[in-house]
Amino acid sequence: MDDKRRLILDQALALVDERGLAAMSMRAVAERVGLTSMALYPYVGGKDALLDGLVDLLHQELGSVVGGDADPDWRTRLRALGRAVRQLAYAHPGAFPLLLNRSAAGASASWLTAALRGILHDAGVAGDRVPRWPG
Repeated sequence: MDDKRRLILDQALALVDERGLAAMSMRAVAERVGLTSMALYPYVGGKDALLDGLVDLLHQELGSVVGGDADPDWRTRLRALGRAVRQLAYAHPGAFPLLLNRSAAGASASWLTAALRGILHDAGVAGDRVPRWPG
């Protein structure tokens, strides 16, 4: 991820953490990074693209916590994933609903789909009983 884009997304997430999702605007984020609103567009697009970027950032944060868990026991992996999701919700309560309300089409979310499918497979759930998520 480009450094400037990452800075903008980090500041947008910090803004949402401090003041809530309703307070996040292109103008408010621009002020935090010392740019004009229009200067954000080459890095994050419009507000919808900025929100999608926040979803990607949250997925990356979640993936960094549980992505390396190679425990063979599906119960242990499922508990680790559950703890990580709870930790993320606690760390970013204002932004967390974005994970539930916005589709995660980015590559950052594909690990989660694969992890959940793997856990369900290892738990003995038949393939035709596993929901098909995008990604």
